[in-house]
Amino acid sequence: MFKQLLAMVKTIMPFIVIVIIAALLLIVWVLSSRPDTGNLAFSSFTVCTGNAAQADCSKSIPEIKISWHFNAVGKISEQAYSITEIDDNRNFSSPEYSSGEKFNKENFSLVNSDKLIPGQTYYWRIKIGNNLGVWSDWAVGDDPITINEYCPQ
Repeated sequence: MFKQLLAMVKTIMPFIVIVIIAALLLIVWVLSSRPDTGNLAFSSFTVCTGNAAQADCSKSIPEIKISWHFNAVGKISEQAYSITEIDDNRNFSSPEYSSGEKFNKENFSLVNSDKLIPGQTYYWRIKIGNNLGVWSDWAVGDDPITINEYCPQ
C-alpha cells in the first residue's frame, strides 16, 4: 500500500510543483500590478522639467508656458494629471499661483495669473500624476523666470 502511494505521489509530483509555481507567479503579478506597491513595470515614471517660456511682452495678464518631459517605464503608465505652482520664494512657502490638480495629458501647462508682477522673478515646480493614481515628487524648474514688462500701448 505504501509503495503504491509513493508511486502515485512520484507520478503527480511534477504537476504539483507546476501548480505551486504558477500560483506563486500569479500572486507576484497581482501584487505588483497594484499602483500602491510602487511596481516598476506598471506605475514607475520620471518627470524632468523643461522650461518656462513667455512672450516678449504682454498687453494684459502674462501667459507662461511651463513644460516638462514625462517618461514612463512600460506602456501602461500614462500622464493624466498635473499640478503647477509658481512662487517668488525658492521654498514655495506661499505660492503666488497654484493650478490645483488638473486633468492634463499634455507635457505643458499654460499659466495666466494676475498675481504675477512684471519684473518680478519667480520659481516654478510641477507634480505629475499618472493614470494609475501614482504621483511624482515635486520637480522644480532649473531656471527661475522673470515676468516680462507690459507692452507699450
